[in-house]
Amino acid sequence: MKLKSITAVALTMALLGGVSPAMDMNMDKFFDSEDGYFDMSEFLDDPAGFIPLVIPITEPAVGFGAVFAPVFIRSNDTEHGEKHKPNIFGAGGLATENGSKGLFGFHSGSWFEDNLHTTVFGYDMSMNLDFYGVGVPNANGDRALSYNMEATGLSAEGMARIRESAWWLGAGYSYSDVNASYRGGASIGGFTPPSFRTNIGTLSMLARYDVLNNFFTPTGGYRWDLKLNISDPALGADGSWQSAELKGVHYWALDAQKRWIFGMKARGDAAFDDPPFYLNPFVQLRGIPAMRYQGHSVAELEGELRYQFHPRFSVLAFAGGGMAWRDTLTGSAREEVIAGGLGFRYLLAKQHGLHMGVDLGYSEDNGTAIYIQFGSAWASF
Repeated sequence: MKLKSITAVALTMALLGGVSPAMDMNMDKFFDSEDGYFDMSEFLDDPAGFIPLVIPITEPAVGFGAVFAPVFIRSNDTEHGEKHKPNIFGAGGLATENGSKGLFGFHSGSWFEDNLHTTVFGYDMSMNLDFYGVGVPNANGDRALSYNMEATGLSAEGMARIRESAWWLGAGYSYSDVNASYRGGASIGGFTPPSFRTNIGTLSMLARYDVLNNFFTPTGGYRWDLKLNISDPALGADGSWQSAELKGVHYWALDAQKRWIFGMKARGDAAFDDPPFYLNPFVQLRGIPAMRYQGHSVAELEGELRYQFHPRFSVLAFAGGGMAWRDTLTGSAREEVIAGGLGFRYLLAKQHGLHMGVDLGYSEDNGTAIYIQFGSAWASF
């Protein structure tokens, strides 16, 4: 279970620049020698250097709270200046006003001269969430099913480059122990939904084509990912189900100076053979609460136009639409949503091309939310 779409209504971002006694206390390492602006590139190159993220949460599904996660970034660039995916790792925790809380740790690595990528993610979470669904009687609109989801698990993925091409193939496995407890909300035909415990063991098959020109904040190129998931008792699961996700991002520089950057994201996701309700796909757009539009299948498209008006500062506008649908006893039901907003970015680590900032998203039925962005809004570590 991954946390997706952490949003906020009020922005409080702390870049603390923690310094250990064993480190050089020279504050010049926090400022770029060329333009004099605050920059964390040199600090991140220090063996103990990290970005201490303190990110507010106001995701409508969980309420106000915060995430704290020291993030370490280690460059894998060659001596000749060839750019490779960096190693990224860290650990942290979160807590929100509705009682959601959790601990997590992660590592995203590049090995063998950028020919093997690995990702490991572990977590212990207790999340209070509302589930709406599409076409479920008395469980849509504002009448949600409220559950506490206690989940402990680990996931690992590996992808290998095919010769020296931009093609990657790989596999992954994830295991979770999930205890779902009904907390209230809508009933279904007067029936109170049950609480239950589920073991989830999933094997994933992965394919990628990646020609993005930067890992964190691209200005050109594209990446497409195909992921097929299989859950089965032979893999440690309590049930059998499958899902398939295809997603892609594409960036274009609209002028020679790369001041105007246009990006597009497209995604389709479908589940088969009735996985646990909380694992059905949902629309993931800025301005849409997590799991608000959820069904057997989803499709979404989002565009973004960014203007780099200063070497360090940029502004952007984005808009998109999504749809969730599911098969019911009487046919097919679906919900559609449109969202958009504005954002701001600051070039935080020039050597890595890492921009960080905030997006203000809005949709008519769901109001306004603020998203803290670390790299691209469509980043996939």
